[in-house]
Parts: sequence; structure tokens; C-alpha cells
Amino acid sequence: MQLKKFLIVLTLIFTFSLAGCNNGGGENNQPTVCYHNYTASIVDPTCTTQGYTLHTCSMCGDKYKDTYTDATGHNYVEGERNYSCSKCGKSECDGFTFKTATYNGESCYVVTNATTAVLQNGVLEVPRKYESLPVRGIMNWAFSATTKQVKKIIIHDNIKNIYSDIWHGTSIWTPDWETMSTLEEIVFDSTCRDIRIEAGAFNNCPKLSKANITKGMIKYAPADAVLSQNGGNAEWIFKDTPYYTNNATVKNGLHYIADLLVHVDPNEVTSSITIDDGTVMLNSALFARITFIKNITIPNTVASIGEKAFYGCNSLETITFNGTKAQFQAISIGVSAFSGTKAKKIICSDGEITSYYYNGYTYNIGD
Repeated sequence: MQLKKFLIVLTLIFTFSLAGCNNGGGENNQPTVCYHNYTASIVDPTCTTQGYTLHTCSMCGDKYKDTYTDATGHNYVEGERNYSCSKCGKSECDGFTFKTATYNGESCYVVTNATTAVLQNGVLEVPRKYESLPVRGIMNWAFSATTKQVKKIIIHDNIKNIYSDIWHGTSIWTPDWETMSTLEEIVFDSTCRDIRIEAGAFNNCPKLSKANITKGMIKYAPADAVLSQNGGNAEWIFKDTPYYTNNATVKNGLHYIADLLVHVDPNEVTSSITIDDGTVMLNSALFARITFIKNITIPNTVASIGEKAFYGCNSLETITFNGTKAQFQAISIGVSAFSGTKAKKIICSDGEITSYYYNGYTYNIGD
């Protein structure tokens, strides 16, 4: 009796073990063993999908995949109307929305919106050309739909203007975690030059740790100055990003990214300040309301001084510009840049300047 029970249990165990590998087509619908005979076929990768080796059993049809290869990515080449992939024909502009604009007297387009369909493995490549005209700008909120999916953005040298808040919630006005961008990396063409990037364009991207910014790439024309409660600039390019934390060069309280002076720590600067030669931009509200500064020297490489840059520096009595009056007058200077200073003139190498022009108006130094 015991031997009979043992044989029944053994039979059940053997039957169930075979059930995991069978062709399901035995007599009386009982499972039978399939000793798989797999044949391999290679599935090539496409621009957007992985390649792999597909193994198929010729007896029962069982399949599995291995030996994966990466998607090849699009190979965009310039055509008459836009850039299209030479392999699959996809337009670089698919998924983007544009509107007409003018840049330096040239007709062009700017990006106003993008769907998540523009992403390839988290990469957003900004189009270069649309309807036979260059794409020159990225407008506010243009990439808001990709805020939580984007990992990398590729920016070519056609782009000249990047406005604030291109991702949803990157402004200092809504810096809550749920609206922060997942952006990790910015890749600029090595030929990018003189791009205008507003404060807030890449703020509050807590994962942004890489950007290949070099001197000459960015010629920053500031957005409206935003002053913190204690004075100074509450909003600057790359604010609160790992990239800024790890790549800013700090000298005597002055914080530089490449050739941009983006932030000043009032707890570290002294009463006499010399800005590095080669600096091209002074951020908006940079020294605003730092009341103990008395002297400052500005290099002749500066091309942009943001609005309210020295606003309320009521002890600032000497402003020296290491260049000619003509060079100073060529600088793009924002409104109220020198308002409230004790200094009433800019000392240049060939004389003095007591006023500057902005947007068709004349402003006196110190007023």
C-alpha cells in the first residue's frame, strides 16, 4: 500500500515538471515534452528601436530575444525646407510647433511648443530649420510637455535666443518639486556663439549636472531683475542646479560660469572689486543694494550689463572702465543699472561718461 502511494506521488511530480516545457499537443490533450529546436534570426535596429537576435523554436513556436543592439538614432541632413533623417525620412521638426519671428532683420521661426513625441530616449534635439527658414529661438513654456521626461537637450548653433521658463515651473515663482524639470545635460554645438539666455531658462532643474559651456557661447541679455528681500539678484542662470554648484568659479565672492559673471555673494566681496578680464556679462541686479562697495573696475570685454546691476549701491563712488568711451557706449546696459550710486560718472581710458542709452532713452549715472 505504501509503495503504491509513493508511485502515485512520483508520477504526479514528473507530470507537472514536464508541463513547464511542452507543446501542449499530446494524445488526449496531455502535455508532452518539447525538446526545443531554436533557429536564430537577427532583427536590425532602427533609428528609434533596439536590434536583437530572435530565437524561435521550429517545433512549438516558443521565442526569446537576446544580444540587443542600440537604436541607431536619426541622421538628420539639411534639405530645402528642413532637416530630415537620411534613413527613415523623419523630419527634425515633427512634434514641434513654430511661429514666425524676426532676428536682426532676418525672417525666422521660433519654437513655441513640443510634444513628448519629439523625445528619443529622453533626448530633445532642437530643430535647425523650418519651412526653409532658420529656427532662432525657444519661447517661454515651449518644452513644458516634456518637463518630466527630458534628460538631455541638444542645441545647435542656429539658436540665438532662449527665453525664461522653457520647462514647466522652472521660474523662481513656482519652484515646487512637482514642476521641476528632469533635465540632466545640455549639449551645445561647439560652434554656438553669442546665445541670449534669460534667467530662469534652466533654473530649478535639480538633476542638471552637465553642460559643455565655453567662453563665447553665451552673450546673456538679462530678463527683468528680480531682487531678493535683502538685495541682490534672486534669479540667475543655472540657479540651484548641480552644474552651477560644481562648475562655477568663485573669486573673492564673484561667481563665474565661463565668461559670465552670474552671482555675487555679499558676504564675501570687499569694498573694492575688480571683475576678471574676459568677462562678457554682468547679470541683472548683480551688486544691487550691497551698500559697502566703494570702487569697482569693469573690463573692456563686457558686452552686457543687466538692469539694476548696481542699483542702490549708495557707497559706490568710483566706477572705472578699462576701455574707451566708444567701447563703453557699445555695451548693452539695462534700465536702472547705475541708479542710486554715489558715482555720477564712468571713468574710461579716454575720458568720462555721465549717461548711457537704453531702449531709446538716456539715463544719467547715479540718478
